[in-house]
Amino acid sequence: LLVRTVQCRLSRIYGSLGDDEQKAHFANIVATTEGDLELKCGGCNEPFGLEADSLEALPCSHILHA
Repeated sequence: LLVRTVQCRLSRIYGSLGDDEQKAHFANIVATTEGDLELKCGGCNEPFGLEADSLEALPCSHILHA
């Protein structure tokens, strides 16, 4: 998640500098990283782990919002 946070911040920095190409590049990396990590609730399919969430792990290793 630290890598995702850094890439997200880089995207915002490049956006504030007006470099839309680099902003889009890092935004794409963020989206790819989120997809690779599969940070979605098994019950509602909403993202988790990007902010403080209350989570519950099931015996089958699925993770749900608590």
